Amino acid sequence: MTTRPFIMIDPADQETLVRELGTDKARTAFMLWFRLNREAFRKGAETFEVSKPALSHDSGISTRHLKEVTAKLEALGFVQVRRRTRTTPDGHQENEENIYTLMRGAYRGGEDTSPPGETSSRGREDVSGHVPGNQFPLLQEVTRGINAPAVPKGTGRLSAIEKKRKRCSENTPVMIRIGKWFKRQDKTLWTVYEAEALAQLGNLPEDELTVVEDFYRASLPPKEDYRRQDVATLLNHWTGEVDKARKFQAAHSTSNRPTKVAL
Repeated sequence: MTTRPFIMIDPADQETLVRELGTDKARTAFMLWFRLNREAFRKGAETFEVSKPALSHDSGISTRHLKEVTAKLEALGFVQVRRRTRTTPDGHQENEENIYTLMRGAYRGGEDTSPPGETSSRGREDVSGHVPGNQFPLLQEVTRGINAPAVPKGTGRLSAIEKKRKRCSENTPVMIRIGKWFKRQDKTLWTVYEAEALAQLGNLPEDELTVVEDFYRASLPPKEDYRRQDVATLLNHWTGEVDKARKFQAAHSTSNRPTKVAL
């Protein structure tokens, strides 16, 4: 079994936001709350500090709008916020990082021990970005941005050659994961050309990622190795590579092979 940290999402919390705020405002509030859950996971605690600029950048909500959205989450009992200020040597008041405490849907860390295919009343959000099921509409919508390639703006008119030269601003978790199959360092930024190839595939299902990952990380004799040699070519032939990976898995499966369970 593959174990991954996860975040618990209760569909009732989504329903509360939609009922109390309406769909549009609920979407923004959920985005902030979800990002707070991820920050809690990164900090390893349900009470943590985070600056407004960092939270604004991570959630995509402007710092001015952040105050309003945070107040809505507080009023509904999703989070408690302790605002802090300090006095500078020259006597001025200056804001410090707020302290947030998650009150609903607080993060969980550990391993998923549920049997494969088990239906749960709660949603598990894998920190790698995979979102299971389709019963969590706000979660599905918000988390699209987790794996969405960070393609720089204004690159649509670039030629293919220019896109292969220009780098993205950052790698998403799934980009880092795929890069490892080609022995790339996590900090090696993808090209715009590669990122666009990934974007055209949309959210890749976890089962496809897992089977292709096993295939590309397996040791094969040179004469039998017909795998793609670069990221872009793999993504441009994704469906065919999934089929090859599944055939490889079927041919090499054994009774004592560990079972991978996607969250």
